[in-house]
Amino acid sequence: MWINGSDVDPGTLAPIDKDSKKEEPRGIDALPPDYTVLKKWEAALPQHNLTLPFPEGKKGRYVKFSNQSGGIGWNNCFNEVLMNAHLAYVSGRGYVFRDYYWSAEHYRWPREKWTSDQPHTPLNAIVSGPVSGGPFDAGDPAPRAISEEWFDVVCPVNALTSQKGNFQPLTRSPHD
Repeated sequence: MWINGSDVDPGTLAPIDKDSKKEEPRGIDALPPDYTVLKKWEAALPQHNLTLPFPEGKKGRYVKFSNQSGGIGWNNCFNEVLMNAHLAYVSGRGYVFRDYYWSAEHYRWPREKWTSDQPHTPLNAIVSGPVSGGPFDAGDPAPRAISEEWFDVVCPVNALTSQKGNFQPLTRSPHD
């Protein structure tokens, strides 16, 4: 069982053949999944579209927590993800989700098998729903969460406005 109790391997998004006798490499012989299919699916989320009407698209408002934890245990990170997504929701902004960055001592594969400087897993491989770009209930006007990669498209660095120190909502739209 993988995603939401289904028989889909999140590393490949392909059904698992339960009757297969082939043993997959384990331990140091195995390679970490590259999540290519999942990252393509994530990039194609329907809210990743500049032409959508407000509160999404080019004129949408989003909140990215640049200081969000990483490199610590999943439970600590997940609590923070849920809190940050809730803060975005109650402020009427779309939450910007990012991959889960593993602590080296908790990552299953040795350093020589890593595919990047810091091992990470797409959030959609671990959780689903509004926190990772899924839809809200029908009729909910809240903007959907977007990926960190899409945030860099919809809110380029030259359009950033940050209000630090005065506890005002973060606005990252040049269209205010």
